[in-house]
Formats: sequence, C-alpha cells, structure tokens
Amino acid sequence: MTQLDLSDLTALNPEPQPAAPEPWASGPEHRPVAEPLTRLRLLVTVKTAPHPTDRHEQTVYAAGISADPFRPGWIRLTSIPIRELGPDAAFGTYDIISVDARPADGDPRRQSWRPLPHTLVREHHLKRWQWRQPWLDPHLGESVCPPRRDHLGQPDLPTLALVRPRRVDGLLLTPHPGWTTEQSRRLEAYADRFDPDGRQNRGALRPPRFIGAYAYLCTTRDCPGHRQTILDWEFVALQHRLAGLPDDRLRTALRTAYLDRLCGPDRDPAFYLGRSTSRPEVYDVLGVYWPPRR
Repeated sequence: MTQLDLSDLTALNPEPQPAAPEPWASGPEHRPVAEPLTRLRLLVTVKTAPHPTDRHEQTVYAAGISADPFRPGWIRLTSIPIRELGPDAAFGTYDIISVDARPADGDPRRQSWRPLPHTLVREHHLKRWQWRQPWLDPHLGESVCPPRRDHLGQPDLPTLALVRPRRVDGLLLTPHPGWTTEQSRRLEAYADRFDPDGRQNRGALRPPRFIGAYAYLCTTRDCPGHRQTILDWEFVALQHRLAGLPDDRLRTALRTAYLDRLCGPDRDPAFYLGRSTSRPEVYDVLGVYWPPRR
C-alpha cells in the first residue's frame, strides 16, 4: 500500500468529475458486453454489511466514485468474499482501490460489476474531509422521491445516488429476526469447509441485534417522508463491538452515533442510496456522508 501524504496530488486533486445535480444521470453510460476484463479504479464510499451466500460465508457489496476520467460516475462491486481477501487487499470506506472486473451477469443495474478478488489493490486512504469533498460534492443530487420522479417524467430509476435530506426525523430500531433457515443452512455448510492451508473456517457469521432505518424528509416539496433501511457495514460492526451492552444501552449508543454524531447540527449529512434488485421501487441507505457544516 502506498502511503498518502500532501505530495500525493493524484489523491488530493482528483480528475474533474462532471456535476450530477440529478442522480438519474449518474453512472457510466455503457458497460462492455464482450470485453473479458476491465481494470476499474474507484474511491470506495460505502461497504454493505456481510451476509451468507451459496459460495462464500461472507460477501459484501461496495460502491463508490470512479477514479477513471474516461469512465465517470458511480460503480458498484458485487459479491466480494470479504474473508478471502488478503491483508494487502482489505479495504474500507474512502479508500482508493483498483480491481479487475466483469459486468455483473444478470444484474440490470448498469453500474454493477463482479470483481476478481485476487486482483484487488488498496492504493490510498483519504483521511480528511477536505480531500474527500472534491470527489463527492459534484455528485450530490436533490432527491429520488416518487413525487419528484413523477413530476420529471423519468421512466428509469437511479440505482445509486447521494441525496441530502431536508430534515432527519429519527433512527428506527427493530430487533433482527435472525438468519433465515436457508441462510443458516449455508453457514453450517461453510463451517465444515477448510481453507487452502488446511485450517477450519472461523466462527459463523452472527446477525446484528437490531435493524436500523432512517426516517427523513428529502428536498421534494411534496415528500411524504422516507423510511429506508441501513445496510452499512459500520452499523453492524458497531453492534458487534458493543455486544456486551443490554438492549436499551445499545439502542442509545446507536442513536448517539447515527443521529447525534453523523446527522448532528455541526454536520451537513447526505445519504448514499442504493436501489434494491428485488424491489426496484425501494431504496436502502448504504452509508452516510457527513462532512462538517460550512
């Protein structure tokens, strides 16, 4: 990994990003169909919480802004087996990474790519907000609210967007029901496997104690209000770190972190939104953009 310092002008001064005041326009215009592999470079802005799949115990989805001036817009990386990444390839939010990828088969969302995990390289980390904002502020959109879509007559829905709320009303917390029967079956099957070095796989993936959702109003005049589920990796990771707390104290800790801190009066928050494949009209909160209020 290359260490970032003030001399790294590539990281601190990205290629100019085209403004995207309407999130419907955000994202690469085309994905190659016949091209076997494409080298992608992006600033990761969100990473979803891991979940069980058929082939891997833990997979995550990541998304971010392209660092390639010839392929501007949003990029989504699907089905990344997070435990199979080497130490040099482990990545987090606001890391600049590069990876070989193919267009995600069967995913109609044009920003979706399936990466080859062993080709992933973590290049830099943008630690300060003043380094991140030139990348992201041009992509702040107004709204993906149904009344706004109807007014503009947009037939297509954006699949990724960065939307600033007019007002955040609360953080809703409900108990997680636990893994489904099918997910539990997958985890049991994975526990019997061994890694390439002959070591048995580590403990099974635990579900979080709470499902969170933001309640907010967007900037659309007739907005009826939104309640969107939080899929953020860090929301689940915080619950695991505080596993020893009773339910009432854990609720307080989550509200302190995700309301008082991320959406506090000294911040200018916006939500990274992602559209569901199974329910195209539904958006989830993939993460929070929370630079200091100017």
